[in-house]
Amino acid sequence: MLALTALLSFSFCQASAPETGLHGLHLEREVLCRTVDTWEQRLDAYLPSVAGPHPALLLIHGGAWMHGDRSNMREFGELLAREGYACFAPSYRLAPAYRWPAQIEDCLYAVQFVRANAERFGIDPARVGALGLSAGGHLAALLGVLEERRDEQATDPVQRQSTRIQCVVDYFGPVLLARGKEINFDTQPPPELFGDAPDSAYATASPVKFVSKDDAPFLLVHGDADRIVPVGHAHLMEEELRAAGVPCELVVIPGGGHGDFFRRDPLGEYWKRTERFLAQSLRR
Repeated sequence: MLALTALLSFSFCQASAPETGLHGLHLEREVLCRTVDTWEQRLDAYLPSVAGPHPALLLIHGGAWMHGDRSNMREFGELLAREGYACFAPSYRLAPAYRWPAQIEDCLYAVQFVRANAERFGIDPARVGALGLSAGGHLAALLGVLEERRDEQATDPVQRQSTRIQCVVDYFGPVLLARGKEINFDTQPPPELFGDAPDSAYATASPVKFVSKDDAPFLLVHGDADRIVPVGHAHLMEEELRAAGVPCELVVIPGGGHGDFFRRDPLGEYWKRTERFLAQSLRR
């Protein structure tokens, strides 16, 4: 069973506490996006200190859709903000308290919220990407393949914004979820994510099922020794994207496990490929 874990240590706007002095960065923590029942969706914004508009990047944490939080993406946010990307690490509802599709609904809303507040954050709403790890990689991949979800008649003005993104960086995320064994590698998510939902619900959570020719470009990064999310997921997604004519790069890390290469080789070739991909996709 896919038991994904976060392995890294690494309404419109509501007032939040900005911080400066982080080596030239501007940080806004706990920005309130919306309230769903009693749950508050918040994000942390890591912003370049120079004036924009900047390309925007959602940073989505992992943790088996049940654990972790947006602070896990702090090191990514600080690093990429220094490179000129406005980075946003959103919270999303976690299982088992919240079943699928709450997790992707929150990520879609985060994309819309960032666009709705483009002027405040100094971003270009036409240049928005997503980078995620593990379960976060899965959610980022879904953002890259789902059809437009904007509702131009919505009473919430945020939901009138586009949900489409311009690129995806998927670090070792699963792309095919199923209750049972469907292929020669593990595709079973934790049962807490779906509860007693029918088998059809798993298909709605599988990025590989939604690939089409108009999808965003993808960078897939995966270790070939990953025992938690097998590298077969990355190969399967690459095959489907290329068949559809979607630009795709796959970086397979020899001997790499489930994110252990971040500690072993923090700025290795995979990171250089990530920087190059982001620049090509968002700095046009």
